[in-house]
Amino acid sequence: ALLSLPLMLGEFEVPPTLKLPSAKLPDRYLGAWILSSEEYMPGEAVETSDLAVRLQTLSGIYVDVRIPRSMIKLRSIGCDTCNDPLSLAELSSSAGFLSAHGECHDIAVRHRCIEFQPCSGIPDVRHECWQEDDYSVLVETSLPGHYRDCKQTWIRVDEPLGHDKVAALELVDDTCGRHGFWVVVGSWFGRVIGRPSNDKLANVACRSLPHALRTYAEDWGLDLDVAVSDYEAALGRVEAPGLLRIVHDFDPSREGSLVLDDSARQLRRDCDDDRILVETWSSRRWRIRELHGSFAALGSLKRAIV
Repeated sequence: ALLSLPLMLGEFEVPPTLKLPSAKLPDRYLGAWILSSEEYMPGEAVETSDLAVRLQTLSGIYVDVRIPRSMIKLRSIGCDTCNDPLSLAELSSSAGFLSAHGECHDIAVRHRCIEFQPCSGIPDVRHECWQEDDYSVLVETSLPGHYRDCKQTWIRVDEPLGHDKVAALELVDDTCGRHGFWVVVGSWFGRVIGRPSNDKLANVACRSLPHALRTYAEDWGLDLDVAVSDYEAALGRVEAPGLLRIVHDFDPSREGSLVLDDSARQLRRDCDDDRILVETWSSRRWRIRELHGSFAALGSLKRAIV
């Protein structure tokens, strides 16, 4: 495992564990967050070039999806030039869980269980600082010892939420060995399903996906189209209980469609295990990691009929 050995960033030792933390995160972490600005040189903050949305739960599970704004603009006018493999390789997404450390729980380690870009081998460790009385602005900075200084400012786009407005599901028993997370926070949802376990890109470390495709595609026997399409990442909104519409997706053909429609596309509880939800249209199975009894966004969750 990439975090199997101790690594020091400043005075902080990156923990090697890859298990879901047992302790809940502080309430201030919870929310749907949009990246507002980035700063790589002191005093030079610029608006981010990506639409970046991160959904964070208190169990630690998160989903992060990023799509270049230039690509969104080209898609809106029906331009196909942004759908070639090397353009799609600029997309970014990850999902996994966050653990908080330090006396003030302000050092965050993101354990990326799923990632569209190849793993860089560099742990994702940041110092977290909240601004405003309602903790609606989050500033993340890299720790001393990181390979580059970076500051990101995130804005929470929803009102403070109760636990009954949040759900986190984990994909299980996938026949191709895929991992996945599905998170709902308030009126937002994000769903990420990774590559099959035997995919070459699932087991390499590289600077970036564009670099891998341009430099190593032939040596590694990569199919460029498969490399950018055999991965799912979607962002959307909850329109009503059981009605979830995709707003942005790595596959533009899915944008505007309903992932749940309260009819043909529903989630059902497994006939033997209440903690498993089954898709009626695909038989994919999702384990409940976080779900309050009164949570309604995913629909009625009736038991599957054998």
